Amino acid sequence: MSKRFPKPEITLDGIYSKFADEGFCKDFLLDIRFEKGFACTFCGGSEYLRIRSRHLLRCKFCKADISATNGTFMHRTHIPLRLWIVTAFLIMSNKCSVSAVTLMRSLGVTYKTAWYILQCIRKAMKCREERYLLDEIVELDDTYLGAPTHGKMRGRGTEKVKMIVALSKNAAGNPEYVKMSDVPNLKGITVGRFARDNIRAGSKIESDNARSYKKPLAQKYFHVFETYDPTSGQLNLISISNPCRGYIDVSADIITNKPDRKHHGLGLKSVRNTL
Repeated sequence: MSKRFPKPEITLDGIYSKFADEGFCKDFLLDIRFEKGFACTFCGGSEYLRIRSRHLLRCKFCKADISATNGTFMHRTHIPLRLWIVTAFLIMSNKCSVSAVTLMRSLGVTYKTAWYILQCIRKAMKCREERYLLDEIVELDDTYLGAPTHGKMRGRGTEKVKMIVALSKNAAGNPEYVKMSDVPNLKGITVGRFARDNIRAGSKIESDNARSYKKPLAQKYFHVFETYDPTSGQLNLISISNPCRGYIDVSADIITNKPDRKHHGLGLKSVRNTL
């Protein structure tokens, strides 16, 4: 579309009006689900009959009826499909994480229902994330989540939830994809395991010069590191790529829903559910 006639922005009111009818939601999800061709979830058949009155697809081979939610986390939840679609829109359009309280107010449902919808969508997103690996240029750092502690150990020995964050960048230094995971510690073995599970071998990894990074990352990756200067005033530990400075911090802030990362009392279970 030309610049003179820009693409209209999708709004929450527009989503509500478009997906107000439950039947339309079912047909919409069916079309998306089998966009690349029909495949029966029971026998694998490729031919079907569409039953428009019931919003179903019937396999010609095993005669099984396939609904829009069959085999998905939405199946038999008795929650209107428009609420699932609106929640997905809110998650994708919000720069910060969407809380159950915010979702409860937006959907007009109980807190229990809002929490359940969020957990289901987050689990589905996690399953999808496990299918791909970060590659090319990857920025790696660690961070901590939790309420401030007084009189206890700080740094890598802290009792706070420890996290490793990896963010892939293109050749121009712009961010593309991010992966986060809570870890029991920040030892070299743990860092190496995270890298193997989330970063493609042979990629270039940029980080600070923490001792636990050097050995595991040098085995299968091109590791570039730089000493972090606490007097430099930088917010993050990575200072190699100026265009991407701060992206790791921003990525970690997304799950806390607060940009300044102060006084977060997130527990391990809450962190894993949000990730």
